[in-house]
Amino acid sequence: MRVRAHGSGLTRRPMPAPALSVAALLLALSIALSPQAARSQSDTTIGIDANPADNSATVLGARDSCISVRQGDSFQVDVIVQDATDLLAWEAYLSFDPDHLHVTGRDVQRFLASIPESSAFDISEVVPDDDGRYRVGAANIADPPKGGSGAGVLARLTLEAQEPGMASLSLAPIETDMGMVGATLTATDGSPIGDSNDDGLFDGSTLEAQVAIDEACPGGGSSANPEDEGDGGGSVWWVLLAVAAGAAGILGISAALLIARRRAGAR
Repeated sequence: MRVRAHGSGLTRRPMPAPALSVAALLLALSIALSPQAARSQSDTTIGIDANPADNSATVLGARDSCISVRQGDSFQVDVIVQDATDLLAWEAYLSFDPDHLHVTGRDVQRFLASIPESSAFDISEVVPDDDGRYRVGAANIADPPKGGSGAGVLARLTLEAQEPGMASLSLAPIETDMGMVGATLTATDGSPIGDSNDDGLFDGSTLEAQVAIDEACPGGGSSANPEDEGDGGGSVWWVLLAVAAGAAGILGISAALLIARRRAGAR
């Protein structure tokens, strides 16, 4: 089954799958939803890396909190996790401004798929999505259950830039007509990760990001078009101006020396 969420209600869309995979999925989800005490993983963090260039399934480079793109560009961002232990299943709701961004693709065969003998099952919403809230997630349905630990990329999302302006990307819990929805992380023993108040949602640290469309990131940042970066194309003009100013200064000094020599020779 592929699960699709509208608000907090779930609808099911049929998809071909072997009976064994469906049974394994139900087993994994029953473990994930079992009411056990939250595992103490207070340092676990999830978030958005606006530039996935330095990331792999199990290795994270320096996180970019903003990326500059052009209207109409298709680009990618990563949903990341840090300091996880025995992560078996996860889901998250990406909040975004639909006037500025649309979700057009996703790849969850990353962190969970890196576990030896794993079977990462995609439980995300279909794409494209343009309603401002996108549910993405995966579960390792391998038998016996085995989780992943450490840091890495949970999913790589493809976005499309719409109207110019600044747009935020967040995985923090959000209020809907049907109540609160947000990220959930589940360990191999069925216990929720990072749910200290027993509300069923991850309430650990979440890292937000921004997308600057047809403008620069505040305070600098990376760019999907390197020639447009503040330290790229823009700085070239400053270098050219500095060179031109220096050349003009040298010419001025040379001219002054030449005039002085002529006057001295005329005396």
